[in-house]
Amino acid sequence: ALCDEGSFPALSRDCSRCSTTVLPALVLFTAVCSMAAVVLGVSWAQWGRRANYHVSGALACCGVGCIAVQTLQVFAPLVDYGYPFTHVLEFASLLSLRVDIFQIQCFMGYHTAESSYAWSVFSPAAVVVVIILAQFVMYAIKGRGNLATWIARGCNAVGMVMLIFYLTLVRQAIVPWNCISHPNGKSTVSALPSVVCFEPGSHGVVLVLSCVSLLLGPLPFLAVCTYASWVYDRHVQTGRRDLIDKCRFLFSRWIVGRHYVGVMLVVKQLLIAMSPILVSSFGLAGVCQVFLLLGVLLSWVTFVSATGPWKISYVNCVDCATTLLLIVLAFA
Repeated sequence: ALCDEGSFPALSRDCSRCSTTVLPALVLFTAVCSMAAVVLGVSWAQWGRRANYHVSGALACCGVGCIAVQTLQVFAPLVDYGYPFTHVLEFASLLSLRVDIFQIQCFMGYHTAESSYAWSVFSPAAVVVVIILAQFVMYAIKGRGNLATWIARGCNAVGMVMLIFYLTLVRQAIVPWNCISHPNGKSTVSALPSVVCFEPGSHGVVLVLSCVSLLLGPLPFLAVCTYASWVYDRHVQTGRRDLIDKCRFLFSRWIVGRHYVGVMLVVKQLLIAMSPILVSSFGLAGVCQVFLLLGVLLSWVTFVSATGPWKISYVNCVDCATTLLLIVLAFA
């Protein structure tokens, strides 16, 4: 359940007393994350034009690592890793939109499941707003190039951040749909124990918030990626560059003939994020979720090792190595 007034949920999910010194740390963390998102999104979105070979490779490896850490978070409730992986998972919870660890509850004054979930699921939109504003500020300062070029850069920056953190965005959005049963015959939301599933009140509110967040973020992004990959060949043949320039984040890192790998990466993250819901819907045990995740990961590592889709060759090795490490950790 949510913590009482004057306390906040710590990384261990236990309640700790509020501190009066956390606000500056939260502001600093938000500013650093926003700047990092702008730099990563803009830099990686320009891959293939001016980026240095090794810089591009490093950025790609960072993206692969971020996705691997988010995947590890999905395994966390199913596998007891022990020390030191528990500490790694605690730090990695920052990638899972657990904004409560910064004691937001202490100075925002919310103590209900609805407000807690709403804050966590919609707060990432601030990063998108920062990226868009940064693009327009740079356009106003530099004044070079037409507005369409800067809009394309903004689309690529936002798209890159969405591509890297798609798994977490979906996973957070579907939280209200993941219910666990209890001996008394009732079920509660796994991440919100105070919310009883499929009863009037709190669960109805968080389900509406879940649908809104899915319709505003993950589903439109998947639709855009799918459509762009579908019409890519046609646009290349006819010389139409508008859509391709706006979706450079989706195509520019793959070798010729592998433009569809970007949407495959999105679908891979979607399946991993949806695995708890897919398993619980059929009344299967947690071990079935592990095997479902292993099937997705094995399919991905087989595809990458067989085709080598990454434009920078050693990124294929990093991708395969991180995926194999996840598989080993799952079996361990």
